[in-house]
Amino acid sequence: MTTSELTIIKANIQAQLQQKEIGPLFLAGLPGTGKTSSIVTLANTNNMNILVVSAPTLTVEVLTGLPHDSVVNTNQGKKTVVSWSMPEIITQANKLSEDKDTILLIDDFHATPKHIQAYFFKLLLGRSIGSHKLEDNIAILGTMNNSEEAGFNGINSAVRNRMSVLEVDFNFNYWFKNYGNNLHYVVKSFLSLYENLVQEDENTSLEGYATARSWTYFSNMLKELDDEFIKANIVKLAKMYVSTDIAYKLEKHTVYMDQFNFKHKVETRESIDLESMDQMQKMMFSYILNFIETVQDAKYLLELMSKNSKDEAFIGFIVGELYSMYLSNKYSDGIRFIVDTLLDFKITKSNYSNTTVSVLNTAKKVKFKDLNSAMTMATNFIL
Repeated sequence: MTTSELTIIKANIQAQLQQKEIGPLFLAGLPGTGKTSSIVTLANTNNMNILVVSAPTLTVEVLTGLPHDSVVNTNQGKKTVVSWSMPEIITQANKLSEDKDTILLIDDFHATPKHIQAYFFKLLLGRSIGSHKLEDNIAILGTMNNSEEAGFNGINSAVRNRMSVLEVDFNFNYWFKNYGNNLHYVVKSFLSLYENLVQEDENTSLEGYATARSWTYFSNMLKELDDEFIKANIVKLAKMYVSTDIAYKLEKHTVYMDQFNFKHKVETRESIDLESMDQMQKMMFSYILNFIETVQDAKYLLELMSKNSKDEAFIGFIVGELYSMYLSNKYSDGIRFIVDTLLDFKITKSNYSNTTVSVLNTAKKVKFKDLNSAMTMATNFIL
């Protein structure tokens, strides 16, 4: 997602909330390009509720409500009258909108059966189904995949005339900046070198193909496994999500990463000759942070950083990776100690449940030199 695309989405939402005549916006793009996740993130950052409705699973009953017979007295005697309950999709959206503005996200609209698409005539134009209306503080958005491989076979012309469609391309920098900090370090380090391999041409065969979504799923899988198992089975694991070609490229990358032997370096407090490394190796070395667990580990790395505080590549990549970890809000005592030290926060025992006072006092004696310069270096790499 680009800045201009986000601006368009926000403008469409704002116009809907102000009851202006504007077609609800649908994002169209290839599978796994982050359409849905971007809208969810936008809702969260703007303090909005969001109801995600999977369009292919919608039934007539969800969109129309259910009939209810009731007997009423008339001048001609008793008469049976049929009324309809509020459609579930409107009930749920209106309920969410009671406390704050809400997005009704119609996901994967391209896979909606044609006979179901007809029910969107009035929902998109009049924000209602039958006599039941959406509340004014609800904005309708949608997503769709626009390729034949994903099952796209056109939209009812009357429905298309009632919506606006923004075609979006995958933006690696936006995705990596916003979601990269949650990736397993093997995946993150690989994609930071080969961003052109994030997306592959889609296919309908059994073989996987890379998308931002498939890399995220693969990364989450790796987090459940130990490093030795990953190294021994990386091709088998990768082929569950991406193409065979990329799986073998990833295997070569893990072999390269393994040559750093980060775990051994941290455990033995090995002295490192950073001057002999080129910039690419220094970037890869920043992933040693994934092996910093204890405050003692942090002391080792802080000493290494202090010794090489003038090395722009090394310090920039290390602090950039620290920033990414900090955003994820999931880090070890060791990472917390490094962050607290760099930011000159007060270090207290209460923040380090797995560390003794004596260990903390020893580690606190290590002071990183030239912090302002390090932050400038890191900012250059982060941005």
